Amino acid sequence: MKAEGINRFERTQTLLSETQRAAARLLNALYDERNALRDDDSDALSSCVSRKKMHLDALEKLGHARQAMLAADDFDDTMQGMTTFVRRNDRDGGLESLWSRVIAILSECREDNNGNGFIIDSQQKKKKEAKSTFCSKCIQVDKKINNSNRLRTFTEIKRSTRINIKM
Repeated sequence: MKAEGINRFERTQTLLSETQRAAARLLNALYDERNALRDDDSDALSSCVSRKKMHLDALEKLGHARQAMLAADDFDDTMQGMTTFVRRNDRDGGLESLWSRVIAILSECREDNNGNGFIIDSQQKKKKEAKSTFCSKCIQVDKKINNSNRLRTFTEIKRSTRINIKM
């Protein structure tokens, strides 16, 4: 029974450590994404999006492992379920500390991702406004050209009519 407890402790510690590392890598990718967005660097942004997806996939796999671990001991896959599981299997406070760091990093990831989303929305709004202004100016120029052509055409018709009348 004691060996099972040690094994559970080590599995939990390994899972939380891997989750912490994956979350930290995601946080770095989000930071790089923010810089790429601010610099309007599409190549760097593409790289960041690929890295972000890779880290999210890793976190998803770790989440499935966490779900299985909790289910095996009849714990709910909720924040409270995981917190209770960690407390029951913690020997020296190390798991609880590790779980708290995981939560903090994931919270920071959520905030950074929301911030990057705000930057993207803002940039898209600016581009849409610029496009609208540009299109509006194009329409104005087009109208001027059309009006100018109409005037020219009317003047040419008037001239040709005068010439025809005089002949």
